[in-house]
Amino acid sequence: MNKENNYIIRTIIRSPIVNFVFCGAFRSPNVQDMILIKEDSIELYSISTNGITRCISNQPLFSRIRDAKILKTIKKMKETGNKDIKEVDLLVTTNEAGYMSFCVYGLSQKNEYTKKNCQNIIIETLNIENRFYIIEEVKISNYGSKLRNMGYRIALEPEMRFIALTDALNTIEIFRLNPFIKKKESFIIERIKENLFGTILLMEFIKYLITDKFCYLVFYIISSEEKSYITLCRWNSEEPLVFIDFSTLISLPLFSDISIPIYLIPFFNSSGDFSLIYNNRIIYISVMQFFSKDSNFKCFDIKHKGIVTAYAIDENVYEDTNILYLGTDTGDLIYIKIKNQEIEHLNLGSIKPVGKAMEIISSLTISEHLIFISGDMCDNGIYLVNSLFQADNNISNEISKNTTPILIQSFPNWSPVCDFKVLEKETISIKETQMQNKKNRLYLCAGRTPEGKVAELKTGIKAKTILQVQDFDGIENFWIFKSNKLDSIYIIISFPWQTQLLELTKMGELYDRSNNSQLEQETSTISAGLFNDTHIVQIVQKKIKIFPLPDFQKLDSKTHLLHNAQFVISSSIHNSIITISMKAEDSILIYLIKLSITEQSIITLTEVGEPIKIVEEPSTITMVIAQDVNSRSDLDINPDSENIKPSVFLLIGTHKPSFIIFELSSIDKILMSEISLENFTNLADSIPESSCLLKTSTSLILLLGLRNGLLLKWEINHINENIELNFIDLNIFGSLPLKCVSNSQLSTAYIAGEEIWMINSHNNTMEIKEIVLDHQIKTHPTLILPFNDLLQQYEIKSFACISKETFLIVELDDSESVCIQYINIKENSRRILYDNNLKLMVVASDLSSLTIDDSLLSKRFQNSCDLKFINLSTGTIVSNNPLLDSKTEEYIFDTQETIYALSDWTIFYKNKSYYHIIVGTSIIDLSGTLKGNLHILVASYKQEKVQIKRINKISLDNPVYSISPIGKYGIAFSSNNIIFIKQFDVETRRYKLESPVISMKIKSNIIYASCQKNSVIVLSYDPIKNFLKPIMNDTTPRLSLDNFIIDDNIFCSDKERGLVCLTEDCYQERRLNLDFSVKLPTSISKFQKISGEKYYHPFIIGSGINGSFYSIMSCPKDDFEIYQVLISSWLQFFNTNSLLDKEKFPIHGESCLDGDFLEIIILYDWDNIPILSTILSNCHDDLKKDYILKIKLLRSIFSQPIF
Repeated sequence: MNKENNYIIRTIIRSPIVNFVFCGAFRSPNVQDMILIKEDSIELYSISTNGITRCISNQPLFSRIRDAKILKTIKKMKETGNKDIKEVDLLVTTNEAGYMSFCVYGLSQKNEYTKKNCQNIIIETLNIENRFYIIEEVKISNYGSKLRNMGYRIALEPEMRFIALTDALNTIEIFRLNPFIKKKESFIIERIKENLFGTILLMEFIKYLITDKFCYLVFYIISSEEKSYITLCRWNSEEPLVFIDFSTLISLPLFSDISIPIYLIPFFNSSGDFSLIYNNRIIYISVMQFFSKDSNFKCFDIKHKGIVTAYAIDENVYEDTNILYLGTDTGDLIYIKIKNQEIEHLNLGSIKPVGKAMEIISSLTISEHLIFISGDMCDNGIYLVNSLFQADNNISNEISKNTTPILIQSFPNWSPVCDFKVLEKETISIKETQMQNKKNRLYLCAGRTPEGKVAELKTGIKAKTILQVQDFDGIENFWIFKSNKLDSIYIIISFPWQTQLLELTKMGELYDRSNNSQLEQETSTISAGLFNDTHIVQIVQKKIKIFPLPDFQKLDSKTHLLHNAQFVISSSIHNSIITISMKAEDSILIYLIKLSITEQSIITLTEVGEPIKIVEEPSTITMVIAQDVNSRSDLDINPDSENIKPSVFLLIGTHKPSFIIFELSSIDKILMSEISLENFTNLADSIPESSCLLKTSTSLILLLGLRNGLLLKWEINHINENIELNFIDLNIFGSLPLKCVSNSQLSTAYIAGEEIWMINSHNNTMEIKEIVLDHQIKTHPTLILPFNDLLQQYEIKSFACISKETFLIVELDDSESVCIQYINIKENSRRILYDNNLKLMVVASDLSSLTIDDSLLSKRFQNSCDLKFINLSTGTIVSNNPLLDSKTEEYIFDTQETIYALSDWTIFYKNKSYYHIIVGTSIIDLSGTLKGNLHILVASYKQEKVQIKRINKISLDNPVYSISPIGKYGIAFSSNNIIFIKQFDVETRRYKLESPVISMKIKSNIIYASCQKNSVIVLSYDPIKNFLKPIMNDTTPRLSLDNFIIDDNIFCSDKERGLVCLTEDCYQERRLNLDFSVKLPTSISKFQKISGEKYYHPFIIGSGINGSFYSIMSCPKDDFEIYQVLISSWLQFFNTNSLLDKEKFPIHGESCLDGDFLEIIILYDWDNIPILSTILSNCHDDLKKDYILKIKLLRSIFSQPIF
């Protein structure tokens, strides 16, 4: 292997699957938060009074959590009267690293939980408050998820005196907890471990008699004779654990004709009652029955849809009434009241299949309950259930029979991921400089619901729609304004044939007020705005109309006629200043008109100075008023500000193409600067479309959006009473015209084109972030305006935008996160392919009944498959005729046929190109045997329709699981343990291997096949001789899933979450040598290579079936050694914090670093951490600079989203 090749592997998108949900006081005794524990991360959310959550912490996990519980220490603190220990709840977890951990949120030097051996200088200096930290951990088993490893389940005693753990078989371990009398003591005082007589399936502590000194632990056990028992373990809490006599356990037999229970639920009364929950029944049991050996348990049937997947019980007891909630896999919520061993249940139903109910939050208010519903098959969500309001807290908050769960917030879930495709960013040459257009785009097959979806994952700012109007087809322009004297917001919408005035009330209701005003309705509006908080200014051809708002109809109005011989090109209104550009005979005249109103409410219009004359026809005109204490403007726009005078800028783009900026420094003096855009771009259609200003800490920045998707930036300077524009750089945002606008404070700009972006000025820098709407609109946004300016609320950013068919007002999150946009194909997607010939996304899916109903297909095809074609520019499905065979005119696919492989195939023959789509399937024949087909299709895309024809079909004895083009004319595909090579005009060649082929990758006529027996076998193909021969292999069985080749190294993933790097063995010919291996949080099922620079570029993207994504990037050897020293030094300081302890995260080999762990280190504030000084203490000055540069380089790379 080339020793210069070193790699960094990191998680770029974490799994969305939620395994545990808890509520507790993690930050403060008086604040209830919610924890989502996912496959590879922990997220902490704050909960508002209306149930909406906000993520305040998101941290990665380096070892999968097996079980978790909340240790309610607040109650214990109050009982002991201990004021030395902070009253917050702790998170207790068991993980695959073999530890039970006690975690506290927001560890700092003031936290009294931290023991002396954790109080080192690095902890005190960090003082980081936004993550969970392990303050104590107990070794309970070896690494891994073997059945004998402890921590499979956790049970907490109600009084928080004991914790019990089990393995997946018959072992129980009980721990006595510190009674929290003294601080800085270990949580665990003593422990005992024992084997029981059968397999433990369920375990919980039972509360019995508040003053009782005994503890009660109940098990559901299957004996070796396969008989089921409910078993009680009882011991004196005041005696050492060694006195527990496990031979005296009391066991009661259960019915032999019932299935295994799903949950064991203790009630929060003092009678020691609990229930076993089955899918369709509840068994009620009391502790007293163990002492009387009474096995006649009460059984209650529950009628509901689906399978019970989760439960939650209200911790409050209302007059001996327990409230229990059950959730099913269909999203149904069952409300159960239990009193005096009598059960009443009510099926509340659900809006749609949403997955399993995981947590009930009953402490939000007296009258509301929150349910967290999650599932692998679709979106997660928080549902709100209202209960009857009761003034007396001792009375049950009964839920009405008419109650239906209401979705108040959703959490996107794109798992499981069967396939994905990365569309790489385009490279455009501008003035001999290579520029990259936008980011890579990640598409994937999402979910497993009957109405399947294709999803695009992005990193951006989530935008929540708060108002949407969809019946405004043909919107041309719009303006939004709000009077400080009114609560309502007014919106003027202009169409080519009419104008409407809308009122948006404080309650979110939208009304048409056109007929309640003097609005010119039967024409389009050129510009509109608000004047004096009481009047609307409307500019149409030949006149300016000023009229009162509907709430001030008694005030006067005014109409000002314009010159009949001049045609109004554009206009804008800003505060009391109107700009109007009018076309004269040989030039364009720009007028500035000032509005004023007297004490007698008389409105006057005064022309400011002489009109500005330009020769070129403008493409855009924008007026911006920038508040600046150093401004020299005499325009009295804001007379209330005595010390602050505004600068008035006119930003004018022309068709030349050029750009002109005017600054009105006084009535008699105008500063001007003109630039030709040909000096900056040679692309076609580089005509200005819009412009705005952005203010940094030191200067003003001019943003210019062009019609070809370019955004140019200049810094505005004043030199010798002149304006000077210094070019900064340009960005490419697709190919559509860019609409850019800034807010009133000039701190944020919004860009609308193919997508929507936000530019924030921070100190002296500008951050560009993509905005992702929570609602897919059919066409691209054409106009955008800031919205929070109107409300004078700058904490939460918001804007309004329109497309051709809809009007939206949205609120933005305050930070970036993984966002998702769905394309609903109404079929379960399996494979995905981008066809470069059609320029369409091809999705192989299961044929749904919805598609059959909309076509002429027979019902017998309902278990067959289908192909969908998606136009990614519009996000819509392209209509295609039923997939019929060109010869038989029958449907291409047969019943019981499923697609497992999809590829394109381009043949270059006699100076012509022939494009094909290849589909590999499995099919169940009439005898029930699994066979396979290879379909060769041709497709054409004309007039917004796709025509499909099948030109060949190859029937095989086994399913086709892998397809890949090879050479100029060939296609390689695998069926069971045979690799087939089919060429355009040559006989099909086959090669038989020892074990079935899972996947194939091809590079330069070399086939890399992942097999069940050999992890990878390498074969060479000679297209001239049509000959295939093996050249090397890896003989180690690895349960391979997929592979990829880079730098002559082979990366291979397996089902045991391993990622291995193989290289040619220099000592043994025909052998592959293991260079390194890594254990990942989840197995990588698919790889894809993306092009880019050799170093510091994620050239391989891998996806897990659970929705996580990983990147593999190479690193120069010298840099790699720096990062190795960095990690080694970090581990010396953090030897007690196992959330960051990578000694327990196995990486075998010297050529790979764990990027997740490295990212945690790199993104810390190094300027304030003494570890950096320690690392650099023995380095000379040049090496110190190199270390710092490499840290900053990697920090920049990790901070930039890939998608």
